[in-house]
Amino acid sequence: MARAVGETPRRAMWLAALALAAPLPLAACGSSDGDSAGATAAGGTTSAASATTTADGAGAGSEQAAQAVEQLRVAPRPLEIPALERRPASGTSAYLISCTFVECQTLERGFAPAIEALGWQLRTVTSELTPEGIAAAWTQAVAARPAVIFALDVVPVSVIQSQLEEAERNGIAVVVTAGTTRVGEGGVDASIGGTRSHAADTIAAVDWAIADSGGKADIAFVYGPSVPMQATVFEAAKQEAARLCPDCSVEGITVKPTEVGKAIPGQVVSYVQKHPEVRYVLSDGSTIVLGVGQALKAAGLDVKVVTTLSQAQNFESVRNGVEAAAIPSEDVSLAWRMVDAGVRLVEGAELPEELADPVGQRQLFDAANVAEAPRQWEIPDVAATFTEAWQVG
Repeated sequence: MARAVGETPRRAMWLAALALAAPLPLAACGSSDGDSAGATAAGGTTSAASATTTADGAGAGSEQAAQAVEQLRVAPRPLEIPALERRPASGTSAYLISCTFVECQTLERGFAPAIEALGWQLRTVTSELTPEGIAAAWTQAVAARPAVIFALDVVPVSVIQSQLEEAERNGIAVVVTAGTTRVGEGGVDASIGGTRSHAADTIAAVDWAIADSGGKADIAFVYGPSVPMQATVFEAAKQEAARLCPDCSVEGITVKPTEVGKAIPGQVVSYVQKHPEVRYVLSDGSTIVLGVGQALKAAGLDVKVVTTLSQAQNFESVRNGVEAAAIPSEDVSLAWRMVDAGVRLVEGAELPEELADPVGQRQLFDAANVAEAPRQWEIPDVAATFTEAWQVG
């Protein structure tokens, strides 16, 4: 369409489920060039100063990372969503392309209160997570000619290119989530919880490792190279370390997401035993390193695990000393953000980058503040914020 630019508390598990779905040709999906420019971390929306590394860069970079970490400890604040000029028309039709996984069903429930508040009509089509299944779902959605299509971003644009072109011709807005497709690519109008958000999570984790090590962090990053988002944020991790910490290193441990909680913990232990200089294990999300902290402790290895998209169990692992830091980011607000983007596109309102492809907020918990971690981390007053902006509250 190329216009100007609920509750999902199990986001980490949902993203893992998408990665587990076979046999998607994920390696070709979107961009994986490590687009972390503009993906910032500290305080949720701003990063440490972007100064270049100089001769004494190790100390300066470590200090910048430490400052970023302190900002990351600040509790989330209500979102600032600009008000629409008028209340959106009720009865607008929308499509949600979902999947058979329970995590996708959780996403569907997240849409319900936002759609109900607007008085819109949402039809959900459930797809198998195969290229053929997703293409068929897109064909069905586009043929219905809704005002907006909300969809998972889990296949290459080429798989649904004809459907996206038809949506463009028919003036259908397209809002995607959980992938690396850029705003404007293939006619996609908004990407919520995409590369900018995930890269910011990863940068936060790298900053913590740099600060904790005093600028001498040897990091192993666990990722599945067949999953575009994970490959992309691995590059973001390397870029952040190179920017702030010339004495740091970031090496990859490539894994198969299908081995979550099975072979991956042992694979990480084996890697660390062969590379004893490693002191930090990072990842994109918490699910892919499920059981890694316990396995490292059992092997007698003094290595600190840092998770992103962290859940309540990760807070408990930090309390117990099994993991070193947990970085939760937006869950509840994702569905509301997707609907908000759809509303603005349908109403012809301005959709700036911070709404079309938000970095979002996050908070860091480690031994210093994990006692303050809530049972369920979330942005305050999500429903009230959006309904007030839409003038439907």
